[in-house]
Amino acid sequence: MLNFSNSHSGYPCSTRDTNSKKKPFEVILVDADDTLWENYFYFEKARETFLNFMEKREFNREEVNYYLDHFDTKRLEEIGFGSHGFKKAMEFTIEHFYKQKNKGTSETEKDFLEKIKTFIYNQPSIPYPGVKETLEYLKKRYKLILLTKGEEEEQLKKVQRSGLSQYFNACIVLNDKTEKHYKDLIVRLKLNPEKSVMVGNSPKSDINPAVKAGMYGILITKEKQWAYEEEDLIDSEKIIVVNSFKELTNIL
Repeated sequence: MLNFSNSHSGYPCSTRDTNSKKKPFEVILVDADDTLWENYFYFEKARETFLNFMEKREFNREEVNYYLDHFDTKRLEEIGFGSHGFKKAMEFTIEHFYKQKNKGTSETEKDFLEKIKTFIYNQPSIPYPGVKETLEYLKKRYKLILLTKGEEEEQLKKVQRSGLSQYFNACIVLNDKTEKHYKDLIVRLKLNPEKSVMVGNSPKSDINPAVKAGMYGILITKEKQWAYEEEDLIDSEKIIVVNSFKELTNIL
């Protein structure tokens, strides 16, 4: 694994390495949420709102948070990603605690959760500083594919609100991003994995599975991240770590 800040020396596939015998990249796949724009913040704000709601109903805040995290991260195969999945996780959490008091959910709870879902669904998707300039730079040199996961309509609306669709040759939404998903994508798009790189902030969804599928991976580090996406990077020379999206212009 290589770590870059302002240098590209030693990068195994740098197109700037004119003396290198290694092949340059042809395709760059780019994650969306928390790579191009803020996403985690809105879910955490929604979480705080939900915890405040439950705390006012005399449920232990830390215990509620534990179960919300459990339902949010452990049952994604059933409830999915995005605002709908988070709403379902909150519903499961409320049901769990209300059963302790032999209490059923009312329209008050249902309306409250729907408002939280709407808040998340309508997040502004404002690109991070330097993202547009970096994509403009990359677009002139590579085929760019936006690769995100979640509910298709919700994710594509985020892309639309961000104003970034013009930079991508294609926008693909998957229900998850596992090694199999990447292998299927390589076949489907006829990609050469040795000339393809996945850029994203999640070791679990963006980097590790892409590298296991034969591609390269560039991790953009984040101070705070969704617990579900936390995973140690695999040991591979095909992984590069940078601190911001803007640093891609130094190594690509």
